[in-house]
Amino acid sequence: MQEKVSVVFPVGPGVAQAGLALRDLLAQTWENLEVVAVLNGCLPEVRAEFLEVRDDRLRVIDLGGEGRLLDALEVAVVESRGKWLARMDSDDRCDAARIAQQVALLESDECEVASCGIALCGALGDGMQRYVDWVNDLDSAEGVSRERFVESPVVQPTVMMAKGLFLEVGGYLRNGLAEDYDLWLRLLEKGARFGKVPGKLYQWHDRNDRLTRSDPRFGQKKMLELKAGALARLPEVVERGVVISGAVSYTHLTLPTIYSV
Repeated sequence: MQEKVSVVFPVGPGVAQAGLALRDLLAQTWENLEVVAVLNGCLPEVRAEFLEVRDDRLRVIDLGGEGRLLDALEVAVVESRGKWLARMDSDDRCDAARIAQQVALLESDECEVASCGIALCGALGDGMQRYVDWVNDLDSAEGVSRERFVESPVVQPTVMMAKGLFLEVGGYLRNGLAEDYDLWLRLLEKGARFGKVPGKLYQWHDRNDRLTRSDPRFGQKKMLELKAGALARLPEVVERGVVISGAVSYTHLTLPTIYSV
């Protein structure tokens, strides 16, 4: 018997084509599926479209006005009924086999967190494409663990894991930091292995109003704070400390800097 997969699906403001993402989810080859769509400030026409869908796999929860993303995520997780939690963003698309292939990877016991390859659509500059290329190259648990302090090693809406594991590490925290990267670091700290389904099964759309560009939680200062906190919790760092070396440039003078913790 297939285990149920719950797709956490926030539908926020400014996305006119959210119905396309919903259709991709309802077209999945994995049959035991529920889509927990939380409307948090979406366009009126999108709200009407979702409320008109007649499909037992879709559950629509309307938060009314412009609720924050974390509000929508928390509600969707609480309301979810499946063994597995998956994510999807309302402005993205995915392959019909995405859910089935990620479940197969998780059930193989090769990993506890499964993602998939990404095709970036509408890239606004080279930086995002370089990031996606880097994430796509992290195709092993060892690679994700090794590179975790460079940048977020997985893209949030591509991820699937057991709901029990998500809750065990505390889920999304309201600590003023990037909720997805913070979750990955806590999972890795616990020893969770990250795996990836081969193939670009997820189409990730770049937008000017992406939170990574507009929300202070994803700014450089907060990201450094997040990395430093996770680094400081590592057993080897607690036991032996860490030395950080680099360089500070003053016009024509470069001085080495060394800090010991």
